[in-house]
Amino acid sequence: MSVNRRQKLTIFATCNKKYRLAPEMLSRFLKFHLQPYTYAEFKMITTTIAEKRFKRSVEFGENVADAVWHEMRSGDVRDCIKVIRLCKDIDQIEVIMKALQAYSENNRPADLEEEELNYK
Repeated sequence: MSVNRRQKLTIFATCNKKYRLAPEMLSRFLKFHLQPYTYAEFKMITTTIAEKRFKRSVEFGENVADAVWHEMRSGDVRDCIKVIRLCKDIDQIEVIMKALQAYSENNRPADLEEEELNYK
């Protein structure tokens, strides 16, 4: 059995890197470029996620937002979610931030990077 009916349809699509999409695909959409979050927006979103999704306090969410924004220099809310998942309480935020800074890929000695290039 088949049914024919007219239906109004609207499609919304998002992407982080439009250059990876075919021009033929891009031409079918109106394009809007969203500006990065302001610090106030970033903090509000992080606090809301901490409260609603992870049942943490407003203070906890604010501290995570502050640490990620200022110490990691990241405006990516997904980084906040990673930190929230790792921390059981507010005191662990600083410990996690120090570990992330100490072991991040951007914090590697130049001679180590040179060794890796020679290894490949």
